[in-house]
Amino acid sequence: MRKRLDDLTKNSAMLFIILMASSAINYLFQIVMGKLLGPAEYGTINSLLSLVNIVSVPTGLLSVLASKYSTHFLSLGRPGDAVTWNYSLFKISFWLALATLVVGTALSSPVANMLQLDNVWLVVLCFAVVTICYLSPVLMGTLQGTKRFASYGLVNVVSSAAKLLFSVVFIYLGLRVSGAVLAVALSAVCMFLFEYGILRNFLRTPREKHLSIERQEIRRYVISAFAIQLGLALLSNGDILLVKAFSTNAVDVGLYASGMVIGRIPLYLVTAIVAVLFPLVAERAAKQQSTIGLFYKATVYSALSAIAFSLFLIFLGEPVVRLMFGANYAAAAPLFLPICCLTLTVAMLTVEIQYFLALGKTKTLTISLLVGFAAVWFVVNFWHSTIPQMLYGMSSVLAAVFCFNFLCAIRLDRTPVPM
Repeated sequence: MRKRLDDLTKNSAMLFIILMASSAINYLFQIVMGKLLGPAEYGTINSLLSLVNIVSVPTGLLSVLASKYSTHFLSLGRPGDAVTWNYSLFKISFWLALATLVVGTALSSPVANMLQLDNVWLVVLCFAVVTICYLSPVLMGTLQGTKRFASYGLVNVVSSAAKLLFSVVFIYLGLRVSGAVLAVALSAVCMFLFEYGILRNFLRTPREKHLSIERQEIRRYVISAFAIQLGLALLSNGDILLVKAFSTNAVDVGLYASGMVIGRIPLYLVTAIVAVLFPLVAERAAKQQSTIGLFYKATVYSALSAIAFSLFLIFLGEPVVRLMFGANYAAAAPLFLPICCLTLTVAMLTVEIQYFLALGKTKTLTISLLVGFAAVWFVVNFWHSTIPQMLYGMSSVLAAVFCFNFLCAIRLDRTPVPM
């Protein structure tokens, strides 16, 4: 047990260091966009990128499936099955990408109205970007499932750097918001090429003709995992969409976006933690060993990082936002307290979601998330006179969801494993 906990600490620290480079580039992207576009257009670009992330939920599901079952097959000494499984996921990616483009184009007009956007073609472009993003998730999950954590981190660095470079070029060419969105598509292409270069030898492993796997188990897992991936996307991006939908001032949306970008810095550490946590939990679960210690440690790391950074922002938030975005965004400073409350709940709930996903025990979690997000919509729909009011309402509901599932995790670990 102690060895595995050390693996979590060591690999999380290593991946965190690499992801810090990616995070720095992503923050530079946000700062550059804020200064080049101004508060109103900056709020629009963040809303559109959040839309891309939410519509991309199936790509996250593909990544999870690639990671979980690559780990599963490799831990059982069946690399041929792992490669066969991933090639099956590639075929599914193609059809999902095609469906996203067709359905998304049809729904672009109502989505633009919901987000108070005058240009419907921006929404069409977002769905086209998601289509291109289907190139890389299977390979990304395979990197994680085969425990290539350094490569997993470097892929994120490549993607972030490409996004920043292309966005600056396109904005200077006069494409403005659409150029920043298009840069995301090109960064996905660069990401795919880098991933394939790393995994090409693994993908040449002789494939098994008949994949030995329980299809009913897969079907149940896919349904729950999809709902949970949607939950993760809403956790990471739903707040900006709700603010965009209910706020009557475009500048306020831009101010919130700048504060949110700074306030969510601890989530980059959480990303490193859960990237390592997932395959470790999946491996121990396959061997029917206890995993609750991993969950406790990951939760504590995430919570402490969020709390420490929150205290820093509460006292020094205004000079930080002035330094990063300029005086035009200084009015975002009073939003840091509610933003940090939301970040803390999102951090802990993210760890919890990935833990249950790795275990394959997702039924109760899925139901609680669906109820929780419905409650968030209800609360914000009735109480949205100010942005802090919306954020405190979201935080309260999500904290209740976390506490409920935390108790379920403790009870689950104490349940005897059937022999």
